[in-house]
Amino acid sequence: MAKCMVWKNKKLLSIGDASNRIPVVLAYRNGCLDMTRYLYSVTPREDLMPETGPNGSTIISQCFIDQKYDIAWGLIQRFPRLIISRDHYGVTPLYALSGVPSLNFWQRWIYECIKIQPAPLAGNDIYINVVNMENDEGIQRDFHSVSGVFHMLLTNFLRIFDLDRTKMQKACVYEAIFQAVEQGIPEFLIRIFKTKPELVWSTNEKGRSIFHYSIERRQEKIYSLIYGLPMKDAFATLVDTSNNNMLQMAAMSSPFGQLTRITGAALKMQRELQWFKEVETTVPPQYLESTNLTDYKRPRNLFFVHHKKSVEEGEKWTKDTAGSCSVVGALIVTIMFAAAFTVPGGNNGVTGFPIFVEDKLFSLFIISDAVSLFSSTTSSLLFLEILRSRYAEEDFIVSLPRKILIGLMALFLSIAICNHDASILRCPYRCASRKTVDCVSSYFSCYCSSELIFLHESSTLC
Repeated sequence: MAKCMVWKNKKLLSIGDASNRIPVVLAYRNGCLDMTRYLYSVTPREDLMPETGPNGSTIISQCFIDQKYDIAWGLIQRFPRLIISRDHYGVTPLYALSGVPSLNFWQRWIYECIKIQPAPLAGNDIYINVVNMENDEGIQRDFHSVSGVFHMLLTNFLRIFDLDRTKMQKACVYEAIFQAVEQGIPEFLIRIFKTKPELVWSTNEKGRSIFHYSIERRQEKIYSLIYGLPMKDAFATLVDTSNNNMLQMAAMSSPFGQLTRITGAALKMQRELQWFKEVETTVPPQYLESTNLTDYKRPRNLFFVHHKKSVEEGEKWTKDTAGSCSVVGALIVTIMFAAAFTVPGGNNGVTGFPIFVEDKLFSLFIISDAVSLFSSTTSSLLFLEILRSRYAEEDFIVSLPRKILIGLMALFLSIAICNHDASILRCPYRCASRKTVDCVSSYFSCYCSSELIFLHESSTLC
């Protein structure tokens, strides 16, 4: 139907709606990708130029948001200025590109096999070459990463047109930089800073640098870039409009989304303390006691105020976990102690020695029972020690997570050996202890599986 309408009247392709959006823009907005590709192939190129309106930049922005790069690649090759032209929503494709997430390992591996070819040129199309601008010879470079191609196009464009501060504000360059910081996309920032090193000093409306903002948003990939800068000490002395330095930014509460990936209130508190301690090593000593203009508090006092509720939640969570695990450990101690004195097969009525004393499986059962008894006792004592801890802020860094980890590992070992004892008793022995250990081991196997996820989370953070 669309082909018939275009065949009868090609002017329909240039007629916009009340917002001046032409059909190809509306087709992409409504998710009709096949229709969009067809309309793009027949739409007059002058309707997509930056001089004729925001339709071309709107298409590129939507392509970046949806990560559909074919149409965007062709448009930017023909009209490079579209990348800094505002679209129908008041932002530029550059801003949309800064929000494209980084590729994971498998995506990078796949894209290494894809070679990007430039779009075919029409008669009067404008064209920008993708060359390696980092060397002086201008050798043509083959790119295999889709996002890498657009990042290089962006840096080439910024260098060629040499935008001043006013034009960069109009092109949403500063907004794009801070969106990349918020999303944790270091590749975008590295490209921009290599092209225009002065942009590394950019600040937002609150006067916060990219490193202040990366600490506020808890983006460790962005914050780690400070260690590669020769002026690291200069950034560490910067303050925002409220006189907050980097350590005071680390003292504030973390964004909710950054802590949802961590299991357990105690481990969330540990992550917050790790951030504070890491930033503390970067800030000069005189800034450790400076106060801000909003709370008039020093960084450490500000941290205690913002994380008072987190400490209470961490204490409650730790006590609940330690209480339940100590009960399980005490049950295993009881079972293993009883199994040790209930000799499988009974005793010899004449000598008084166990009947299976010469059997190797009997020796293995005794050794494993002793190890399980020792590990479960250790686990119970550690969890009791956790219950009587002071739960100060500093304890959440190493002390409490380490005790929880060792206690869970000892508990897991005792559960595993309890199952092992049950399997031994199934072989040649028929006694009361088999029924006892077999019943308890099935229960502890279920409990063990529920603790494995927490054990993994603890081991990665301790």
